[in-house]
Amino acid sequence: MINELIPPDTLTPALQKKLAQLNAALIQLKKLQKNQPPGHLRIAQKGGNRNYFYHYTSSDDFTGKYLRKNEQALAKALAQKDYTRVFKIEKPATTRTMGAGVAGGD
Repeated sequence: MINELIPPDTLTPALQKKLAQLNAALIQLKKLQKNQPPGHLRIAQKGGNRNYFYHYTSSDDFTGKYLRKNEQALAKALAQKDYTRVFKIEKPATTRTMGAGVAGGD
């Protein structure tokens, strides 16, 4: 005998709502990735409390170009690009319907 903690009539709408939220997040991530600057951000600390930002575009050059204080917007965009790349989610090729087999114990 299988004990159900969540009745099937409430589980299916909850899953559909979560799927809609994930699809909206995926669309938003794809919009963010369209206009990203090329390259990556490297952060170096010198003196314990000061951060230095470097923009590098080649994997051969680990030093990169120093980003001055007036280029903080570029540093922020590069950091956001690397952050969203971590959470990039590829949508599956096929999406199954959630009606069949959700609450089944088969």
